[in-house]
Amino acid sequence: MRPTTTTTVLAACLLLAARASQPQPLGEICTPGAFEPRPGISCQATDEFDYRLPYIANATKGNLLVSPGCGTIGELLRHVDANQRYSHSGVIVDNGTRVRHSTAADQRYIDAAGSDGFTPAVLKFGWPGTVTESIDEAYEGHYLIDPENPGRTYLLKSFNRDPAGCDEEAPPIYPAVVKPPFDQEETVVPGTGRTVRANLQRIADAALAIHGHYRLFAYSDAAIVGRGSGPGARAGSDAGWANLNAPDGTVCSQLAWSSTVAAGVPVEDDTVEGGDRPHAPAPHRGLFVYPEANRQQAGEFFYTKIYNDFYAKSGWWGRLFTDAPDDGANQILNCFGFDWCGSEPGMAFDGEPDAKDSDRWKHPGDGIAVSPDDLTRWDLPPAGVYGLAEDMAYRPGEYTRVHRWGESPGAGDVTVTTLFGGSPAASALVTISGFPAALTDAAGHAAFIALPGGRYEVRASKTVIESGSPREVTALQTFDVHAGPGNALTLTLTAPVAPPRPDNSRAHRRVTVRGTVWIKDYENIGSDEIGTHSLEDSVVLDPGQREHHFHFSNCTGDEVRVETDVRVTLDPTDASVVAEVRGKMFESDDCGGDDEDDNQVQNFDIAEGGVANASMHLTNSYVLGDDQATITLAILNERNTP
Repeated sequence: MRPTTTTTVLAACLLLAARASQPQPLGEICTPGAFEPRPGISCQATDEFDYRLPYIANATKGNLLVSPGCGTIGELLRHVDANQRYSHSGVIVDNGTRVRHSTAADQRYIDAAGSDGFTPAVLKFGWPGTVTESIDEAYEGHYLIDPENPGRTYLLKSFNRDPAGCDEEAPPIYPAVVKPPFDQEETVVPGTGRTVRANLQRIADAALAIHGHYRLFAYSDAAIVGRGSGPGARAGSDAGWANLNAPDGTVCSQLAWSSTVAAGVPVEDDTVEGGDRPHAPAPHRGLFVYPEANRQQAGEFFYTKIYNDFYAKSGWWGRLFTDAPDDGANQILNCFGFDWCGSEPGMAFDGEPDAKDSDRWKHPGDGIAVSPDDLTRWDLPPAGVYGLAEDMAYRPGEYTRVHRWGESPGAGDVTVTTLFGGSPAASALVTISGFPAALTDAAGHAAFIALPGGRYEVRASKTVIESGSPREVTALQTFDVHAGPGNALTLTLTAPVAPPRPDNSRAHRRVTVRGTVWIKDYENIGSDEIGTHSLEDSVVLDPGQREHHFHFSNCTGDEVRVETDVRVTLDPTDASVVAEVRGKMFESDDCGGDDEDDNQVQNFDIAEGGVANASMHLTNSYVLGDDQATITLAILNERNTP
């Protein structure tokens, strides 16, 4: 009888019987170990690879993500309290692959600002607000199309996966997962009748049900979700895109707290630990009181920053003839402090009817709010459901082998031998995809009994000490199991090697731009000159090369030139492509002139396997000018087939 320490008895697979059975047709994609196979088949390795999106290995549904950052919000929070470390947060809504959070495209505020300050509705109802993103989108970034201006796209990248050090004297701050201790997840939370784990799942579901815009006032008064009137009230008819799609006011950490309230889950009791800032009274447990003095300090810093930003944009000329720097700074600070973002009924202060003309922000009063750092101070179970901030285990995207259901003729015993440096590798962890793992014995052997016949992926790993430092060595290989004894495989452990990068996986998209540019060069004397130009080009996008810029230049009559630019960006989450099409028409004495007559922009979100049709007409608006151009394009998003 083989030693039990080196044997994985396949009887353990009987545990799979509790899993739901599936039809499992031959050739269909499967996940090793996810379901008990029907007799005569197994989940087998293929020579195909596909892209697995990044994920957080130590985050489960209902956990919170907190991210360090040195940007504007991070600076503001540190001027309220120097101990603030994090600048953004979100709620994990499944096991490590998607996050729900509230954020804003900063550039959109700037694009809507002018010599008289910010556009009030844009400032008050920040876009996009609440979004559910893959970890890839949240940490690596993706483009969104402005709901009120389809000619604009904005890059959204809200989380930071790397340690951040905003002060050269201080150690870097690591991204973290806020969660309960593992051994307390089955603790029953008083007053709910549910375990910590069940309550966390309710919080995640509640976060998905909150649809909000980004509301700066939530940094002063966090308890505004669902508010019907007064400062912080839900969006109304003056809110544009937010009126129907995102009525509630939110910011990132306040969304987490609002989700706990909506789920009926306590996160703190009445006890205030030493050194904590004051807790908000019931029914706002989980919020904190920020004293007026701290808020004044942060306001002075923020005023100076915004003033300088506006001054740099408008220059001395703009400062001489406008109050743009002062207007912009006053307006955004009053929006933060009082939800006063423009000229609004009942919001006048010291005779000033408009937020941009008032320094009311210098007297902000106390705030009742919650920061990303505050989320890490919530109580441990059973008083709360969090309490532990653990360094985030971010796993980047990678290509993984595709498995499909295949026939299994008989069953075979397998012996795996692991070597490192030419010698047997004891205590190496050996895994055959879909079956319980085994550790090798002193001779480097691990045995697997009665595996269904077929092709499997075999992986081995071990931590070794080299030059006094630990290092992981691995091996990865496919292996065909035949019926009966005698199946033997030897694996040599080396430094980890990434799996091959395929060029035809679902994540590899061939984007083709095809169409025509029709140009008419109007002539005051003689016949007009007309030309039709064909356009066609393609590129393969993948998770390593997500963007490409197509550029076409065409001229007719040696005078009228049309520039066609197409920017395409892959979203690996669903294999869709965002495309921005920009057309410009120039007219001069030759094809090289830069006298622009007209331009247009169109944006498209092209689903996997889909096509977008772009059409734009450009004209010369000058007197006696009748030059024209029409750009007609089809943009295809196809799976690459080399």
